[in-house]
Amino acid sequence: MLRIALVEPKASSAFNIYSLIRMPRLALPLLGTILSKAGYKVKVFCEDLMPFDWRELLQYDLVGISAITCTVNRAYQLMAFLERHRPNLPKIIGGPHVSELPEEALSFGADVVVRSEGEKKILPIVQAIAEGQELTGIPGISYLNNGQYVHADDAPNLTDADLDNNPFPHFSLIHGHERIHQTPIETSRGCPYRCKFCHVSRQFGPVLHLRSVESVLSEIEWQRPESVFFVADNFFANPDYGLKLLEGMIRRELRPLRGNQAQMRVGDAQEERVRMMKEAGFEWVFLGLESINPESLKELRKQQKIEEMIRGLGVFRKYEIKAHGMFMTGADSDHIKDIRAIPAFAAKYGITTLQMLILTPLPGTTLFEELDQNGRITSRNWALYTGHEAVFKPAQMSARRLRFETTLAMLRFYVGPPGLKLLRFGPGNYLTVASSFLAQEFKRRFNQPLKVSSPKTSRRVRL
Repeated sequence: MLRIALVEPKASSAFNIYSLIRMPRLALPLLGTILSKAGYKVKVFCEDLMPFDWRELLQYDLVGISAITCTVNRAYQLMAFLERHRPNLPKIIGGPHVSELPEEALSFGADVVVRSEGEKKILPIVQAIAEGQELTGIPGISYLNNGQYVHADDAPNLTDADLDNNPFPHFSLIHGHERIHQTPIETSRGCPYRCKFCHVSRQFGPVLHLRSVESVLSEIEWQRPESVFFVADNFFANPDYGLKLLEGMIRRELRPLRGNQAQMRVGDAQEERVRMMKEAGFEWVFLGLESINPESLKELRKQQKIEEMIRGLGVFRKYEIKAHGMFMTGADSDHIKDIRAIPAFAAKYGITTLQMLILTPLPGTTLFEELDQNGRITSRNWALYTGHEAVFKPAQMSARRLRFETTLAMLRFYVGPPGLKLLRFGPGNYLTVASSFLAQEFKRRFNQPLKVSSPKTSRRVRL
């Protein structure tokens, strides 16, 4: 029986706000379940959830890795480690970053790059490796053949029916699964919007694909989670669908022991929808507010107005649903005063927790292409693409000033009354992170820059 390890590496940078979230991304538990049902012995490792000794991976017959931009350096380091100790161990990698830069991943030691969605590709790839067969005929992958890069034609994106046909992911496959705080359950893929900084429509297509309401409700009943994080870029991207899902949860009394969570656009916070969310057990919403500068919102193609933010936040306050407000700084229209105004806006309109990250040009986005064409990308060290570093030349201030003002603004929110009340909800993780970033900025001021090295290219191993 082929033994397969699937790994989600942590970010290479010591400072990464996403490491606070004890919830694995869905890709590897889902792919692991598909492989397990096909008879393979599978274990999933999520470094942010439960650290583990890399040497354990040497016991497996194949290693699959999923990485985003800020974790891909760590993925490349892991592949170099595996090649040093087991040169012939096959290595597969997927995720949005390598989907855009497959040749980079191959040059760092990957044997196969899975571009975009992997559910229909993973079994043919593993079977070909296990049987020593050629990889030809599998769409949406890249690999090396006699030293030449081979990029198979793109595979079509999954349909609504495909999402329904996916198995329910077995989170018990994850090393340390008992640490998971929220159970991720997918409702949709894709996004009809075209925000300049976002990669979603590039990865999953411009069409919104929906799982059936019955499929989602059945998974909630099957998983029996204490809390659900609904995996959708916008819970109400299709308003009728969102309402039907809430109605089904209320009718079946699928209220969690702890509150549900979802991402949504603040403009979709209509009274009836939010009332039903509360009745269905929602405690938190995650809102991509991005900016309180109207010009920056236009520049980023964020189809949202300040008035919509204020109105929507008022509805959440009325129904006592906590709002996590996510902002990004550094758009060409952003001035220092715009950054400094965000904490007061957040406190005034009832944002419960504030997240401020620096605008980050991820490969494959319109933002990256524009900045790259204008020579404004200052680093391709992907370990810095965490949202805590300025990896491009800002228009209105220096990169150092952008970092400092962003960190100071977030800290200003958390040391004031809005932040101190968070002690009622649990440990002040965001306060801790903001304080760490601020200390880091002061070190920079004294010419002690953060040292982050790029991984070294590993020797190639062909199948």
